[in-house]
Amino acid sequence: MKNKIINQIRQGDILLNKLKKLPQNIKETNKVLAYGEVTGHKHQFIDKNAIVFIDNDGRQYVQIVAPSVLQHEEHENHVVPVGVYEVVHQRENDIIQGIRQVRD
Repeated sequence: MKNKIINQIRQGDILLNKLKKLPQNIKETNKVLAYGEVTGHKHQFIDKNAIVFIDNDGRQYVQIVAPSVLQHEEHENHVVPVGVYEVVHQRENDIIQGIRQVRD
């Protein structure tokens, strides 16, 4: 069987889309991608192989320099392969509030 290239990785309400390179004008931030509002659980990288960035509009990006574990207390851990990823937070359409980010 051929090796399959993974272009997307989902963990709960977080989606990682693989990119060719990091955008410009970003700065390094902590390794937490999202916090659970009710439980306090978080989607986060737990090792030094992941570098998380944020741009001026609040979009997050991750550079994985060696396979890295994405952890969450209520979801299966994922080993993320080397690469650059954009972090996408799932959204939903609420008939009263309109489009909003899904809360974990």
